[in-house]
Amino acid sequence: GIAMSPDASKLVVSDAGAYALYVINPDSPTSIQRYPFGNQVPTGANTETPSGVAITNNGQMYFTTFDQNGDGSAFLVHLDPNSGKIAGVAGIDEGNFPWGRVPISADGSRVYFNSYGQIGYVNTSTGAFTACSACGDLGWGGYDVVLSANQTSLYADGFMMDSNLNIEGFQALNWRESFDAGYVYGAVISPDGSLLFQPGSQSIDIFDGRTGAFRSRVSLPVPLSPNYRALIGDGKDNVLVAITGDTGNGIAVIDLSSIPEPNPLPYPH
Repeated sequence: GIAMSPDASKLVVSDAGAYALYVINPDSPTSIQRYPFGNQVPTGANTETPSGVAITNNGQMYFTTFDQNGDGSAFLVHLDPNSGKIAGVAGIDEGNFPWGRVPISADGSRVYFNSYGQIGYVNTSTGAFTACSACGDLGWGGYDVVLSANQTSLYADGFMMDSNLNIEGFQALNWRESFDAGYVYGAVISPDGSLLFQPGSQSIDIFDGRTGAFRSRVSLPVPLSPNYRALIGDGKDNVLVAITGDTGNGIAVIDLSSIPEPNPLPYPH
């Protein structure tokens, strides 16, 4: 996992091998602070490897873990840089499954999560979490969650939502395209939230980012990686960076700026 603070003053990296987080000053890359936490995990750090990370402007860190033996440990964890102590975020379901990224809002006040279908956000000031009540606890295998650059749209587990977790649509394929749809991890939302780019094994399906309606499929000359976050957007345009190859050994730039955006909705959005 790797993430930048909203003000771009801090870069945090999770180290699954050392059970630690590293905070780097992008303006001084040799300035690195290490935060080991393995000895604080009561059930054994070798089963609680860090994955997705987020960091606030003042250095508060949140990270998810890969729990490898389902022993009931915390899966969304807060690390205080002042003390180096970690604590699980209370109230979020636990289970033996992988977690992905945890996007942070531009003002640093919210960290969003998708705990295998339990979707919500954590208030970074109070530590309280808010769940998507209309989503319920889906209990199926999704863990992707994406926040648009303009902070208005959120995608998680097939749901199109606003940033306050109000459901606006649901990802839906046409009958013809559903036969051979096989998705990999790493969806991207266009900067204004109007389009969702869903990576497949060798294609990208494009959905209306507000209603979830299928719009088109773009075939690719190379396979997208099934093992890493396949697509990354810069939050400025619809030019994406992709990790390619069955082993994730390639990089591609995919320009989707020519894809037409959907017309304005005829009802309040």
